[in-house]
Amino acid sequence: MTRARFVVVFALLALAPVGCSQPDTVVLVVVEGTTPRPVFQLRTDVVVGAQTRAFRMPETPQPITLPVSFSVRIPRELPGTFRITIRAQDDMAGEIGRGTALFGDLEIGGQNEIHVALAPPPPAQPQM
Repeated sequence: MTRARFVVVFALLALAPVGCSQPDTVVLVVVEGTTPRPVFQLRTDVVVGAQTRAFRMPETPQPITLPVSFSVRIPRELPGTFRITIRAQDDMAGEIGRGTALFGDLEIGGQNEIHVALAPPPPAQPQM
């Protein structure tokens, strides 16, 4: 299997001024680790400052070989800490791994790299 690479745009509803624009901030996310079953999708939550975006990578489930990487593009006007939580899902959408990473000081307008290590999810709590 080949290693997949994806690009995600952290879109905002605000319009950027027309004319000479400065580059957005780019974060290369590298997802690593082992899971008990094959990964088919990464359920991803990204928080930058007060903005939150959730997406699935890839949109349509397909086998993913770890490590895998994808890029998140963030408008340079959006400051703040970058936090990402990834939940790996199997072919039945069951959670088989989870990881979170924090990047406190992004290089605004530059390229940044963050690694997310997947670990088994915590055991389900019995319901009473």
